[in-house]
Amino acid sequence: MTTFVPSSERIPGTYQRVELVRSAGLSSLPLKIALVAYRAATADDSRDEVVQRLFSREDATRYYEPGSILDLMSREAFSANAIARADANPGGAPEVYAVAVPPPAGGGDLQAVYTITFAGAGTGQGFVIVEVCDQAVSIPVNNLDTPTTIATRAIEALALLEPDLPATSASALGVVTTTAREKGEHGNDIFITADVTNAPGITVTVAQTVVGVGVVSLVNALDQTLGIDLLDAVVVCQDDAQTITDLSVHVENAWQYDTDRPVLGVMGSTGDLSLATATAAALDRYRIQVTNAEKIVGVGAPWDAANSSRSMAAMIAAGSAARLYSQEKPNYNYARARLPGRGRPGTLDRTVANAAIAAGVCVIVDDGQGARYLDPVTTAITDQTGQTIAPDIRWQPVEIVRTVQAVWNQARVILDRFASADQTQETLDSAKTSTLSMLRNAALARWIATPDDTDVATSFADLGGTIRLVVDVEYRVLVGVRIVEVTHRVSR
Repeated sequence: MTTFVPSSERIPGTYQRVELVRSAGLSSLPLKIALVAYRAATADDSRDEVVQRLFSREDATRYYEPGSILDLMSREAFSANAIARADANPGGAPEVYAVAVPPPAGGGDLQAVYTITFAGAGTGQGFVIVEVCDQAVSIPVNNLDTPTTIATRAIEALALLEPDLPATSASALGVVTTTAREKGEHGNDIFITADVTNAPGITVTVAQTVVGVGVVSLVNALDQTLGIDLLDAVVVCQDDAQTITDLSVHVENAWQYDTDRPVLGVMGSTGDLSLATATAAALDRYRIQVTNAEKIVGVGAPWDAANSSRSMAAMIAAGSAARLYSQEKPNYNYARARLPGRGRPGTLDRTVANAAIAAGVCVIVDDGQGARYLDPVTTAITDQTGQTIAPDIRWQPVEIVRTVQAVWNQARVILDRFASADQTQETLDSAKTSTLSMLRNAALARWIATPDDTDVATSFADLGGTIRLVVDVEYRVLVGVRIVEVTHRVSR
């Protein structure tokens, strides 16, 4: 065998050479998501805006306190991991990281408050179903039971579930008062209802009596996630106008070549699907996904129970992001994949749903057997090949973005290997050219940037009439690295 050890070398040892070769081999890369959300107001603040690896939901409960938004998001993420393992096409489990943010605490900030008011008197045996967020309790009703008795039983049942609830409850004189744990707009997203259909003689009124007020900037916490190497997705807990702007700026910066963090931003939405469509249109096109599980405003009640998701937007976002990154294969078909939480039951307005998907909304529905993706998408600008009219926005399967991320990160690994092998600058430049070429061949039909330190993100974003994304991307690495080792022994 021909070796590359110089003939003049007489000292025994092992020598390495790194060769750039055409290869279909891939490095097995970890999948990672980061949750950026509120801790409880009374939780330890030493972890504020600090990246924390979570190995279980119990870690989040311990660090950020039960029922905090960050705790509930971690519950959904780890539940998604369990679902992925159990499915017919089992996946893995992404690493879960958290960055805590203190909840709103300004003088004008308010906690959302809801009331369930019982009236009448029991005229027979029956039960009442009370739902708070995605948890439900059945409360027995007996003949001659008073509203106060029923409300007291409701509190006793809800107390057992409070670690899994974003609110606490108390009762007095037949009224159950449920208060969001923390101040903030996110408290307005708590689903709450009571069904007395099977409780003869009892009536009920459900109302939101105080609207939650307050948001906190996530900018610093988002910046901390840039320190997580090979991070795939960052999930935020709110969808207010400022967070929409902040997440767009963060993702744009993360995809810069010198930042080198091609993350997918994930934001939840449980508002009207048409409003989610507007949110998606305002975001950073195909690098941010808006996941919607619609809540419909009720008549004489906060929500229409028959047509509303039970889960909060932050929870839906965390569960869907974890499920999306449960498969190492980036172009895995997630359509109808199972999710944790409670999607929107009932029948979707097809016109509204089509418009939402076209804008890049990932719609979550409930088919009676649990939450599922309708079709996970983001958006991209594409040209209409062969036509002379201007480009338009088309829906795009999210696996395209996942493939771009995966190839980009494979390129990172290749460059790291070259750097660690003490290659010359000339060799590193060659490797960079080759890896960017690999990225181009795997992700784009044509490339509008030269293979150097140009802004790769801008190249993706400035798609015009001559540039289009390839939808049928195969996940393959066109250029790989082979490390050749030769053990050299001197013959006597």
